Amino acid sequence: MKKRFLTGLVSFLCTSVVLLGLVYAYAGAKQGVTKYKDVKNTKKDVEYTPAPPEDMGISIEMPKGERIVFLLDFADKEIRVKSFESEDVFQKDESGISVKYSAEISYELFGDIIDRVGGVNFSENEKTVRLTGAMAAEKMQNGKTDKKALLSAVLTGISTNGIGKDDFIYLLENCESTNLSLLDMLCYSDYITEMVDNIKITT
Repeated sequence: MKKRFLTGLVSFLCTSVVLLGLVYAYAGAKQGVTKYKDVKNTKKDVEYTPAPPEDMGISIEMPKGERIVFLLDFADKEIRVKSFESEDVFQKDESGISVKYSAEISYELFGDIIDRVGGVNFSENEKTVRLTGAMAAEKMQNGKTDKKALLSAVLTGISTNGIGKDDFIYLLENCESTNLSLLDMLCYSDYITEMVDNIKITT
């Protein structure tokens, strides 16, 4: 009888300890969840502004050595443009912006880009005419036109009419060769679309 009583008492105490442990564990877990929720609810969103890309240059090169160098100044949100009629090496301008990318394009693609920005007004022999892309490409190719003047007119047209992300992608997908990837172009295009309103032609 005494042995049975002791066995029952031990069993009761063990059961009580287990139940108390479960209650304590549940209370602790619940308290932890509450604390987590409190911290989460008091967290404030911090607005993140990405830093602009590093300034850099893009050289657009055509078959007979004509080159247009776009210097992208992301800090000042402007594009400075230089054009050349020869293959003179261009490394960096006075501000220190160096050419990082290049793209070789055909005269046909040159004309396509002009059409995409709405044509170009070109003054020749004291007359101003509206050139389509095909007409501008032919003038660039035949060697009888002031190429720097034509390039300057094209850049003025781009500055006036603007250029969009689709135009950059079209240029990249149809150029002869380039070290500029589609991912690079997409990263820069949003900035360039805004900066194209502030083109400074320095040729």
